[in-house]
Amino acid sequence: GVDDNCNDSVEQCLWDADDEIQGHLRTAPADGGAVASLAVGDVRLDGAEADPFSDLLLGVPAVGNGPGAAYLLLGSSELVVDETNTSWGSQTLESTAAVRFRGSEEGESVGTAVAMGDLNADGYTDVVLGAGEDAGEVYVVYGPFADGEEVLVTGQGPGQQLFVGDKPANYVGEHLGATLAVGDVTGDGI
Repeated sequence: GVDDNCNDSVEQCLWDADDEIQGHLRTAPADGGAVASLAVGDVRLDGAEADPFSDLLLGVPAVGNGPGAAYLLLGSSELVVDETNTSWGSQTLESTAAVRFRGSEEGESVGTAVAMGDLNADGYTDVVLGAGEDAGEVYVVYGPFADGEEVLVTGQGPGQQLFVGDKPANYVGEHLGATLAVGDVTGDGI
């Protein structure tokens, strides 16, 4: 069903430019994980033309009780659900995501927090994923991404970086990556 008040943890509301609710998107993954974080941005896939729609990055840190995941959903006019079209049927994050980011280690909790933006000024959106507990970790995965791509998030190799929190003895934890934001704080265009 549709939650008209947008207060159900299984559904996310979609807003238009005037902050008016346009519909709902069921975001619960098929394997029972819960969406814990959301980022909105504009992603241009490799070789694709720019479009006027905002895109969603959804973090699911407990997907399958494993390493966690994040799902990139491309915006389109079809994401808007109205009174005459209130069901997505059997579609899930797995089936609708243009790009899937998967954690590489059991219990890693990739997707605890998510953000996206063009971090290196190459014209492509990059994805930032928070993970872990206590000290925490932040993964940066540089775009471009291809439609249907599945990215194994390791923080190693070309196109990825890993930042790990420092947890000294007897310290509860930094929780690096528990919340994330991306922006040009220096005004240099990057």
